[in-house]
Amino acid sequence: MGNYDYVYNQFSTLTNWLQYDVLQLQSVSPEDRGSIFDFIIYELEELAKRHPHRIQSIVTTLKNNKVKLLDVVNELNTEFESLATKYDISVSDIWDICNNARYNLDGNQYDINLIQFYDKHGDKFDDIEDNVLNTIATVHRSSSLIETLNSRLRPYLDPRKGFKKERFQLIKFALNHIPLMRSANKKMKGKSTAEIFTQVDNIDFISLLGFQRFQRAA
Repeated sequence: MGNYDYVYNQFSTLTNWLQYDVLQLQSVSPEDRGSIFDFIIYELEELAKRHPHRIQSIVTTLKNNKVKLLDVVNELNTEFESLATKYDISVSDIWDICNNARYNLDGNQYDINLIQFYDKHGDKFDDIEDNVLNTIATVHRSSSLIETLNSRLRPYLDPRKGFKKERFQLIKFALNHIPLMRSANKKMKGKSTAEIFTQVDNIDFISLLGFQRFQRAA
């Protein structure tokens, strides 16, 4: 196997681990993910010695953003701690149930794990699993909303100019009152976020900013 083939195969394997074992919500506990993350970084750095082009920059980016990448997992862990208290089981058990959600419901591995869970938790397992899945879905939606906000703000940000609170308030106001060009819900298309949430059509945002709207003379 040539050097480039080796680098490609190793890089693909490591990034797959990163995607499915570290960043995917249905996986192991934050502590285990942190260990896996560090192992992946170490192996990528070794790989960069063979082919530093691009790989080293990826390693640097991952190392600098480790905390941010794992933030949503820590948030999930906080929710799981509450579930563990509610059902009087360990957080580790909750994470085992979470990790099992990654397997196909019709697959053998899911069924094998299911037998172990029923043996350990009895009839209350169904309720525990439902709560775990609902928590994953809720945290995922919250994370998606944050990413949506970041993606909408990003075009207005310039690190060279800094970012003051007043400017953020102005951008937030504008985004809340700019009509949506497209939406999965036809009723929302052409309306602003403010109009959707207040259920008031044609909000005069010019007046809200303290300006007088121009009116053509009769």
